[in-house]
Amino acid sequence: MGKIFYWLDRKKNEIDIIMSYGSELIPVEVKYRSSIDDSDLKGILSFCQHFGVKNAYVVTKSLMVEREIDGVMVSFVPLWLFLLVF
Repeated sequence: MGKIFYWLDRKKNEIDIIMSYGSELIPVEVKYRSSIDDSDLKGILSFCQHFGVKNAYVVTKSLMVEREIDGVMVSFVPLWLFLLVF
């Protein structure tokens, strides 16, 4: 069974949800709005670089796209789809 927790580093970068399944970490940041700037992703990218995670998710209001940012595949997923999948 997986575990769910929150992450905050010394620089105050945070991730809303970290899901842990075995040795796999899945970071999820919630940004419930239509527009998301790269500065909004500082925490999730910091986490991924620190822990060597290659995939991350951002829950949005309506945006659905995948982007590779600094070697991390970030999937922007609308809330309705996130709730269906997870």
